[in-house]
Amino acid sequence: MIDLNYCPDWIFDVIAASVAAEFLRSPLSLASISQRFSEGMKGAYNEIDAELLSTSSENMILILNEAETGEASVDVLNAFSYFRISFEMDKTPRKLSGIFGSSTKGEKVQSYDEVKTRKRFKAFLFALRNGGMPSVPSDWKLEKNENIPNLASLVGGKTSILDGL
Repeated sequence: MIDLNYCPDWIFDVIAASVAAEFLRSPLSLASISQRFSEGMKGAYNEIDAELLSTSSENMILILNEAETGEASVDVLNAFSYFRISFEMDKTPRKLSGIFGSSTKGEKVQSYDEVKTRKRFKAFLFALRNGGMPSVPSDWKLEKNENIPNLASLVGGKTSILDGL
């Protein structure tokens, strides 16, 4: 029997934003950073294709470039991560745990892809620029958020040049 444990789309979005943010802060290639995050999430979910992750992150970076966010790009990516962890796309608070399970639990079918992630990020950026998004608390840091398995340690770590090999 095949174990079907795909990460939820909102977690994929957070991972893609984390990859994009690290890429903007480091001299390493998008492929090597994507590979490290893909490998790092294996323990929690089925393997996330590093190329899909790289494409999704690249789309986010291109959208930020079109929007001319400049130095604020990493802040926008962090705000998107906060939003996706804390809220559904309709801005209702996300229930991370409940009586019948956790929203971080793997899914039977892969619900994420680069097109959906691109659309969600573009909608988020539009709403953010128009003042329609919740503010990120000043003390919030993704690397301190333990809601998503393995992600806090990945974000807190750094990619090595050897990760792309």
